[in-house]
Amino acid sequence: MTIGDLMERGVSVLMEAGVREPRLKWETAVTARLGIGRLDWRWRVDEPLPEDISEAVWSADLARLASGEPLAYVLGDVVFRGLRLRCDRRALIPRPETEQLVGEVMADPVLAAIPDPLLADAGTGSGCIACALAWEWPRARVVALDRSPGARALAAENCDRLGLTSRVAVVGGDWLSALADRSLDGVIANPPYVATAEWERLDREVRAFEPREALDGGLDGLEAIQRVAADARRCLKPGRPLWLEIGEAHADAVAEKLQILGFQAIRIRNDWSGRPRFATARAPT
Repeated sequence: MTIGDLMERGVSVLMEAGVREPRLKWETAVTARLGIGRLDWRWRVDEPLPEDISEAVWSADLARLASGEPLAYVLGDVVFRGLRLRCDRRALIPRPETEQLVGEVMADPVLAAIPDPLLADAGTGSGCIACALAWEWPRARVVALDRSPGARALAAENCDRLGLTSRVAVVGGDWLSALADRSLDGVIANPPYVATAEWERLDREVRAFEPREALDGGLDGLEAIQRVAADARRCLKPGRPLWLEIGEAHADAVAEKLQILGFQAIRIRNDWSGRPRFATARAPT
């Protein structure tokens, strides 16, 4: 079988299975296995498949994609702000919006003025936020917290492979419950914010494969946000920032909850698509 044969076979199978973007996904999967750029295979269509990758490997990749499993899980890694992170079903797949969240945090003028900030990534999942902050901000120390043992193990693996274990501490805990009062210079979180009633309307790839506890935010989608904000109110030093990724329909409700908790300088910011996606506020002084 040639590379071209494999490409056409895979795309046909995925189309028949009703997978979205079948060509993009199969090209990405195959070229990742081959170690070439996604479009480079077009100049190698007549080359035979390499002998060191068995037919069973191609078949397994194709079957997983045809079942609806997300491409990131099939490949086993994902690029987040230029960092290649391990990615599997123990944690949510990092999204582009969360990459933007890290950029917003990096540009925060309050944090920029602190010589050696101590930050918390509440509900770290894969550790993408914690790793990106520590990698891009060599002065920062980050506590990456998650109550899921699987997610903590994955985050620890990513910290280790990037050489960040001296500045990122992976800790078990329900949000920020393990941390002391007024101990943090910043809190960053991408908590679950999908309302329970919306769960069944999510894409099949999400419902069947990504961990529900990382997405389901309770009846109104705000339960986890409320918990994180309350914990941040206790753990942040006066005037220090909280950053949250939120659902686009929750902007007003989140702002109100932050105001009730006593936060100051509350702002809602849009993502690159123009949707209200991030909430930031300062702890009371």
